[in-house]
Amino acid sequence: MAEYPVELSTDECLERLGAQSVGRVVFCVDGHPQVYPVNFAIHDGTIVFRASPYGPMAALQAQHSEVAFEVDELDPENHQGWSVIAHGDAEPLDGSQTRKLTVLRKLEPWAAGSRALHFRLIPRQLTGRLFGSDH
Repeated sequence: MAEYPVELSTDECLERLGAQSVGRVVFCVDGHPQVYPVNFAIHDGTIVFRASPYGPMAALQAQHSEVAFEVDELDPENHQGWSVIAHGDAEPLDGSQTRKLTVLRKLEPWAAGSRALHFRLIPRQLTGRLFGSDH
C-alpha cells in the first residue's frame, strides 16, 4: 500500500503535464484572484498557452506577471488522482517567437473567439503529488 500523498519529482511532473492538454492559469488582476482554463503544450520544460487579447489574461502581457498553473487528473470512483502546480512569470511571446514554436500547432482552443496572445511560463517552482487511497 502506498502512503499518500506521494511527492512527484520534477521529471514526473513534466511527464504528467506533457500527457495533458488543459490546465488552469491562476493570477491576480487589480488584487482579485482569477482562474481560467487554457489549452497548453510543453516545450523544452516550459508551459506554452494561448489567451484572448480581450479577456482578463490580456493584462498578463503588460508585465511579466506571477502566475500559478495547475493540472490534475482525478479518478472519483477509486478516490485517486494527481496534481501538478507550476509557479513562475507568464512571459508574452512575440510573433517571431511564436513562429519558431511548432508545438503551438497542438494548441487548438476549445473556446470560441480569438486566442491570439501566446505566453510561456518558465517554472521557478514545479511541484506535484499523487493522492488517494488503496481500498
